[in-house]
Amino acid sequence: MALITGAAGVTGAGFAVVWRIVCNGVAGAVHFCRENRPMALRRTSGVARCPDKATPAAAAIVAFRAGAARGFRKGPRARALGLLPALLTAAMAAAGPEAVRTPRIEQPVGYWQDNGFAGMVPSIHLPTTHSRDDLIQVWLKLPEGAGVDARPRPDGEGWQLVLPPGTRADRAEYYRVAGPRPDAAALYLDSSMLDPDDWTLADVRGTRVSADGDQRFHVLRPVDGDVHAALTGWSWPRGDGAAQQAATEDLLAHCRSAGRPVHRPPMDEEGLAAMRRLNECAGCHKPDKPPLHHRQAGRALERGTDNLGFYVPTAVLSDRCVVANHRPEDLNEEDPFVTVTCGDEPAELVRRENGDETYVCPGERVPLGHRDVRAGLAAGHEYTERVCESRRWLAEHMTERARQAFAEPLAACGIISSDETETPN
Repeated sequence: MALITGAAGVTGAGFAVVWRIVCNGVAGAVHFCRENRPMALRRTSGVARCPDKATPAAAAIVAFRAGAARGFRKGPRARALGLLPALLTAAMAAAGPEAVRTPRIEQPVGYWQDNGFAGMVPSIHLPTTHSRDDLIQVWLKLPEGAGVDARPRPDGEGWQLVLPPGTRADRAEYYRVAGPRPDAAALYLDSSMLDPDDWTLADVRGTRVSADGDQRFHVLRPVDGDVHAALTGWSWPRGDGAAQQAATEDLLAHCRSAGRPVHRPPMDEEGLAAMRRLNECAGCHKPDKPPLHHRQAGRALERGTDNLGFYVPTAVLSDRCVVANHRPEDLNEEDPFVTVTCGDEPAELVRRENGDETYVCPGERVPLGHRDVRAGLAAGHEYTERVCESRRWLAEHMTERARQAFAEPLAACGIISSDETETPN
């Protein structure tokens, strides 16, 4: 009883890993599927199989049968050892349903637009690849009737965006499969200069927040290398290390065998290692991070986050933002309404021998980009107009306090009048 009680907090994903180890060594290959459907057990040629859904209780039965069979064959001591994995698995079964789920999107083209998401376009361009075959679009969805709020930032420097429970956010990465190389100002999916059909999804990462405020991370990948292929994925609770590890292993197994868009072979070991690092979502998306103006040990990204750990919604509402450098080509130089500075001095755009472009500052200062929103709107600059559309969508869902907290960027877009720029209570 003590063993079972002590293991009750073990997650379903943790049980799944142990069960695989136990059953692979005891009863042969156990086929484990994570669809939320009832499970049926059968034995074929002496191998325990799970053709549909493995529930914790059913797994305990498999482990018990296999362990008991081995124990009874080998005598009293072996019998006890043979039953131990079954007891361990049964204890884990007390933890409840599987923590890892398997979302799927059959028709990804238009999925976010058709399901109430709004595209978020940050005021300062995100970097891209040299070929500009790569486009990042962040999608945000708010629960019905909930308001976007604001509160003083933990560092006391201004206001922080507060997104409500029930929020959903996805970072979708698209590859260009047709059409001309796009201009820097056109690198967002609903640009009038792009045809969405020319772009196919390559990777989706996001967060779904429950009504109670609990977060689930997810990642989705194309099922194969075809254009506009269906997406298959894995999700796990934030803070559940065992579930995150189980989801990552399944993701890597998929990437080892599935072709990539467009009609490219599966990932090599270098790509798999990068994929493993990218799946450490919690470490990157820490809530309430202030933006850094000087680089700091232990921080890979200098941009600030909101209460949920998201980066881009805050960047939408900021005329001045940290310039990201995680891709090789910076687009801000081509934008006539963006200046990049190191304090009061211009930042230097360094072009390396391999073609990479990065803004740099003396010492450990972080380059900051500033968009002249009013000038961009006066010139009919489409990217600036799209930033303001994102701000307008957020403003329509804001509390009065949030509208006051972010009054300056809203006023720059003409969403509110300059007379409304009061300091909130």
